[in-house]
Amino acid sequence: MTSWVIGRGDAVCANDVGEQVLAAGPEAGEGMPGTSNGQRGAKDARVSHNIIVVPLRVRGEVVGSLNLTRVGGPEAHFSEHEFELSKLFAGQASIALQNAEAHVTVSTRADLDALTGLRNHGTFQRDMASMIETGDPFSLLMMDLDSFKSFNDTYGHPAGDTLLQTVAKAIVSATRQNDRAYRYGGDEFALLLFGAASAHAEEVADRVRVAVREGVRNSFVGTLGVQVSASIGAAHWPADGRAQGVLVEAADAALYRAKRQRNEVTPTEPPAERVMPAQAGPATWVDAARDMIGATTTEAVAAAMVCAVTTLCDGSDAFVSLVDDIDELVRPALTAAAVGASDSPRHKSQLGMVQVAASGAFLGTSQSIRHGGGLWGRVWQDGKLVAEDDGDVMRIGVPLLVSGTVIGILGVAELGRAKQLNHASEVALVADLGSAALQRLIGPAD
Repeated sequence: MTSWVIGRGDAVCANDVGEQVLAAGPEAGEGMPGTSNGQRGAKDARVSHNIIVVPLRVRGEVVGSLNLTRVGGPEAHFSEHEFELSKLFAGQASIALQNAEAHVTVSTRADLDALTGLRNHGTFQRDMASMIETGDPFSLLMMDLDSFKSFNDTYGHPAGDTLLQTVAKAIVSATRQNDRAYRYGGDEFALLLFGAASAHAEEVADRVRVAVREGVRNSFVGTLGVQVSASIGAAHWPADGRAQGVLVEAADAALYRAKRQRNEVTPTEPPAERVMPAQAGPATWVDAARDMIGATTTEAVAAAMVCAVTTLCDGSDAFVSLVDDIDELVRPALTAAAVGASDSPRHKSQLGMVQVAASGAFLGTSQSIRHGGGLWGRVWQDGKLVAEDDGDVMRIGVPLLVSGTVIGILGVAELGRAKQLNHASEVALVADLGSAALQRLIGPAD
């Protein structure tokens, strides 16, 4: 009977029904139930039942039923009044169920990160405090993505959001069922590993690094040709600290040691487009100028610029990107300057820049720069130096100019916690020297 009511969504009041009707529904009897009086099915010779079944609804969907039964003869029959009261009570119960469901939904949403679906920072703090109070050993992993801000600057925030969602799924896939993953904030994630010793925590960290790399490679982000890696630091309770804040600081310190060492890179996996300057770094600014002016190709000029930034400006992470078709961009500009025209065959938004030389973190990522998109795209669009410091990483972008047209970008980034990069003027000088060398190679003849 209950299944029949839930399937049909109709309330039933039936008196003097047998076991067969209770099990199979009204179709098993001689008629359909309607009012509360009279025979409602084939009478069982041994015992008769009186029953009311009313569906419970949440947002129009039947989610259960209210069942009332009595066993006995006419004195145990349900009246029409009792049937109506049961339906009224079921309506109130449905409202209560809907409110409870809404409360659970709101509570759950309050505990989860809206973008990734992982538990959020507040839930992390609460869960960690509870684990410490319980007193059982556990491990904490702190993780963040390498060069995430550079990815956002290059491809935009929607692509960055997609990357974070992909990474979140990869983290979950690499952890045990009783481990908990959190979005700590930005591109930082945290994992609480119940009962995990140091060796097991390192094993989980390795699995997560591989899962992130492979998950991104097989996702939409992977179609951009970008390799994404993660740095992870571990701390263990109570060995690395009994207080919650102390444990987080220990894991955070381990994270930034890992980031500086870049031990998350798999040496057997060749990175995309690794372009290293062939020559040794210049000892002086005069040597840097000589290397750039003496270069015979645009690639050699770019390599000399990266060497100069690395050696003279303490910029361990640097790259040079050039417009994919310099002739198409520069030659029409030169012609326009000569004859007073202003149109070019292709708008800048249709062109792209490709990375031709790099060092440090940029070796593993090929910068694909769109005009006006992200930090590097703004350098191209505005034609002037742009510097940003988010507290962790400082980035400087300087345009490379030929005959007043931006044909490339010199980009530099450095971990702010490792050393502060306050050499914007020196980076600009490298870009000026490089621009002069490029002007000599592709500019108008004297």
